[in-house]
Amino acid sequence: MSSSGVSSPTEYTALEVDQAPKRPGIYAWYIRTDLSDFDSQDAVEGGIDLAEERFLTSLARLADCFSPESVRLTGRGAYGSRWQGQLESPSLRAEIDQTTESAPAANRLRFVAGDARRRSALIHLLQRSVPAFAAPVYVGVTARSLRARLNEHKNDYDDAMKLLGAEPGIARTLRDEGSSFGQRLAGAGVALDQLVVFVLPVELDDVPHKQREDAANAIESYLHRLFQPTFGRR
Repeated sequence: MSSSGVSSPTEYTALEVDQAPKRPGIYAWYIRTDLSDFDSQDAVEGGIDLAEERFLTSLARLADCFSPESVRLTGRGAYGSRWQGQLESPSLRAEIDQTTESAPAANRLRFVAGDARRRSALIHLLQRSVPAFAAPVYVGVTARSLRARLNEHKNDYDDAMKLLGAEPGIARTLRDEGSSFGQRLAGAGVALDQLVVFVLPVELDDVPHKQREDAANAIESYLHRLFQPTFGRR
């Protein structure tokens, strides 16, 4: 893929993808925090600071979007028996609930969550972290129209949300096994207004269509291998 004709990346929210260019290019989706200045304020009811728990819950939910996929293990035992199991990374929510010396990162978060000024500082950092300090949750390349491809993602998400409305119990299945990026996002409980995409159009007018498709697929596979976005193809 030639580097000629490459412009600077442009940012769009999920509701603005109809404005994306109708040109080939590369794109990366990011998830913003759903915390706002409101969440930094104290909210004490009955002697309990509800703001602290809401804050920690939101942090844990965002961290789950970047949790690595579980690892499936198989092995062979004596007399031809087969062993199998699954390893999963502990969730931040579980670590927060432990609050022991074995979960120092979670303990530090509880320290931040317990004070309105510290909550405010972390919220402002999270709000400004995308994309410079954030990992993309999906990276894609299209040899056709960026606008059309991004709208496909959005439509997949909308369809999955409707499905979840009728069958909320399938959320985890969609999150782990959804056939599209939109399905996996919906299953993870990511809100549409948390999503932002950066696009980088590339001129490919001088490349035959079949070669465009092959190049796009190869580049997308490489970028997924390189950055390992949690909602990418695995």
